[in-house]
Amino acid sequence: MFNKFMQAEKICVVSNTDTPSRPPGRPRALADPHKRREICSLIGIGAGFDEAARHVGCSVATIRREANRDPLFAEQLAVAETAAGLSPLRALRSAASTNWRAAAWLLERTCPERFARRKPELLQPSEVRTMLDEIASIMADEITNKAELKNMCQRLDELQKARFGQYRSALQGDPAPKSAEQRYYEKLQRDIDEYFGGCMKDISDRDVEAAIAGIEASDRRRESQEAEQAKNSFVIQNSQNSKEVGSA
Repeated sequence: MFNKFMQAEKICVVSNTDTPSRPPGRPRALADPHKRREICSLIGIGAGFDEAARHVGCSVATIRREANRDPLFAEQLAVAETAAGLSPLRALRSAASTNWRAAAWLLERTCPERFARRKPELLQPSEVRTMLDEIASIMADEITNKAELKNMCQRLDELQKARFGQYRSALQGDPAPKSAEQRYYEKLQRDIDEYFGGCMKDISDRDVEAAIAGIEASDRRRESQEAEQAKNSFVIQNSQNSKEVGSA
């Protein structure tokens, strides 16, 4: 009995020595709370992720990976990033109250659609939308098939999103043709302008001056006739009044 027990113990010892022990895992680079606080402090004052990672001796990818693993650390990083953006903004707003250059810079950055400098060839979102609407209106005049018109407008919309992105495309709005009534009146106006524009090409400056002189002469004759009629009416009225007084 004792021999069997010793044999079993030897087997257990041999089996334990044959099984290799697992090496300890590599410690996380940001397991130290002190390093985390340093990272958040540096980012909060505007140092950025690169500088913070270099200071604590890790990579930016390590910081991102630790934030994905620990929601609390991710929240602390988000707060630090917000603080880094608010601090210079407060300083800029304070300077804008007394310095017109700071105020102009702030307006250019916060309201670029209205105040940003732009080159003459650049278009605003509203101008692009107007142009696309005009293109859609031209297609509506030329394409009688509604399905084809819808496909063309959809392709314009896709082109707009591919060229300007989702954000600016949302500002511009979806391209759409004008109403049939509005297109009719605009076409009528173009025809009228084209007709009279062609007529005006055949008229010289001397003809225009002569026409103006004729209009002025006609106005003077009309005024003279009206004055003469008023004078005659006054004479007739006085004559009638005199007769009435004599008969009385």
